[in-house]
Amino acid sequence: MVKHFGWTWIGAVRSDSDYGNNGMASFLKAAEQEGICVEYSEAYYRTQPRSKLKRVADVIRRSMARVIVAFLASGACVCVQ
Repeated sequence: MVKHFGWTWIGAVRSDSDYGNNGMASFLKAAEQEGICVEYSEAYYRTQPRSKLKRVADVIRRSMARVIVAFLASGACVCVQ
């Protein structure tokens, strides 16, 4: 999808699990081969402290990337207010 839309500068977020880490590793390898720049790759697991989630959110806010690729297992998302 990233290649299809011509996105060349992205951010990446994954669940900190075998599923998220292995999937993102495969994606990052493919992205490098396609000349896609990944500004950041952040991991989070829903049982980690809220401060970790806020740090990931800060990385996203500060970045220049306008596209975020997420590699998350079902149920890995949390709401932050």
